[in-house]
Amino acid sequence: MKESEIRFFKPLWRRLALLSTALAWVAVELVFGSEIWLLASLCLVAYILWRYLLRFPAEGSDK
Repeated sequence: MKESEIRFFKPLWRRLALLSTALAWVAVELVFGSEIWLLASLCLVAYILWRYLLRFPAEGSDK
């Protein structure tokens, strides 16, 4: 990730807002029954969880 991207997503609330937006998209696709877009939005949620919550650099790291 670029340094500018890390600085933007450093506050936890921004990462959680990104995740909640993607989860809202999952809910919309689930309600309307669009299976392809549901799968796409679930993949996006998985990516956000992995990249921005689980693998995000810690506060004290020098990355």
